[in-house]
Amino acid sequence: MAHELNIPANLVPKIWAKKVWNEGNKDSYFDKFTSTDGKNVIHTNKDLTRAKGDSVTFGIAMNLKGEGVKDNTTLKGAEDELTLHDYTINTHFVRNAVVRRVHEDQKSPYDNLKMIKTALVQWLADWKDNKLISALSALPTSGEFITASSAGTESSITANDKLTCALISKARRKALMHAPKVVPIKVDGQDKYIMLVHPLAARDLKSDPTWLAAQQHANIRGSKNPIFSGALGEYDGVVLYEYERVLCDKKGSASANVCHNLLLGRQAACFAVSKEAYHIKDVDDYGNKEGNGIAFYGEIAKTKYNAHDYGILQVMTGGADD
Repeated sequence: MAHELNIPANLVPKIWAKKVWNEGNKDSYFDKFTSTDGKNVIHTNKDLTRAKGDSVTFGIAMNLKGEGVKDNTTLKGAEDELTLHDYTINTHFVRNAVVRRVHEDQKSPYDNLKMIKTALVQWLADWKDNKLISALSALPTSGEFITASSAGTESSITANDKLTCALISKARRKALMHAPKVVPIKVDGQDKYIMLVHPLAARDLKSDPTWLAAQQHANIRGSKNPIFSGALGEYDGVVLYEYERVLCDKKGSASANVCHNLLLGRQAACFAVSKEAYHIKDVDDYGNKEGNGIAFYGEIAKTKYNAHDYGILQVMTGGADD
């Protein structure tokens, strides 16, 4: 005879909060670009024991520079030295909750938590995505951007300065030759960059004959790697995604739209967590008013090295309104 799993009442809030945290992170748009080993676009920490109080330190690794040795050449004394730079993020106390009137329903509090849980899962996913796109789209540091405008400035961009395959290739070359190099991520054993593009820029790209030909003859085919899920297509080692939250402002020539498309490599941003979500509750009005929610200590920031953007290149293009 099967036995039902009985969860002690005092553990239900803890389990509920853990589910909100896990599902909210999983529902984030950036989940497929996130890892705990620094080998994807978003680096998050897994071991909370390394979090010191309200801060988390990430290791930013530089590429090895040595040539190695051949045959019987002595390696001792010719080894490479791993250079790691600390990047510390201060976390903040983040909370949200949903309040309800107990007399308005006939369900137990934990039945109502199912609906509140769904709402908070969506809120957490939105919080993470909004924080990430805001951090990644923040004003690029010197040398960490290119523009479709020949003048090379944001203020000179017009609607005719469209996203093209030629510009994608130019951005890839700049990322490869950047110091330090914007390190691509490994996808099925191959080096790839990720590029998030605004829908207006994606529309313009789709009118580029070179893009159309590339997608017809060499688009992503048959791969089960989750990194390709939802991709717009691929060109010259860059996997592109149309993403509506990519920043688009009116800072171009004569207030033209400027799409702040993002070419991303490893550790472009860090998601620091010093304490995972836990359940919070508030009861008022003699038990008739009850709020349930989550709280955690976390923060998201664009990774920087020597005060410069580390794993990102902003690609500014025009984009006429439809």
